Amino acid sequence: MYTPQLSDFSVISLRRLAWAMGTPMGAAVNRIVRLLPAMVDPALVCQRCKDKSKCPACVFSTAVSESEKTALTAI
Repeated sequence: MYTPQLSDFSVISLRRLAWAMGTPMGAAVNRIVRLLPAMVDPALVCQRCKDKSKCPACVFSTAVSESEKTALTAI
């Protein structure tokens, strides 16, 4: 699995977000990723995708309901 290098700025900010959420940093990242379709047009992401074999596992293939968005953004 690929592990991205994060800037100090990102790591520091993520750590504080995770503390606010009361979750580990990985769980905070998972919540952020789940919210991406509410912030970025999924159709554009799918249009530019270079690996269509992963669509069933991709967050952009399913919409985020308002209730899920509310739950995910609650701290």
